Amino acid sequence: MNKITWLVISAIVVVGLVGYWAMSAEEKNISTYDECVAAGNVVATIYPSVCTTKDGRTFDQPISEEDEKKLVPPSATETPPY
Repeated sequence: MNKITWLVISAIVVVGLVGYWAMSAEEKNISTYDECVAAGNVVATIYPSVCTTKDGRTFDQPISEEDEKKLVPPSATETPPY
């Protein structure tokens, strides 16, 4: 192969490595549920929803205290309504 071919191949490899590095650096900067969703990561359709980054970190959807109280099961001492 001639010098131009090697130069083109080297340039493609360098651009690919820089692009990969930039994307992984951006992924590591995610620290909240909203940032995770905005980055286009996978969001589980449960309540509260959970966003999972490509590197496996998870972020729970923030919910209000009122909604959180609704998620707590009733006490075992309470009689069922039936």
